[in-house]
Amino acid sequence: MAGYYQLSNTSIHGFLRYMNGTFVTVDHPNTGATSLAGINDADVIVGVWSPATGRLPFKGIPVRSSS
Repeated sequence: MAGYYQLSNTSIHGFLRYMNGTFVTVDHPNTGATSLAGINDADVIVGVWSPATGRLPFKGIPVRSSS
């Protein structure tokens, strides 16, 4: 499962939930907002990150399984 959450200081962070129940925060470097939109069967995540202006997509980030 992939998604995002927002803290009270308005920063937005992506997260992954592994099949064993472990949650991991995923943040694009040098940004205050990372939103994960999905993960496929090959464990590749997609989402958007926000620099100072606008939103930029990212994809093809390989994910290693958490044990």
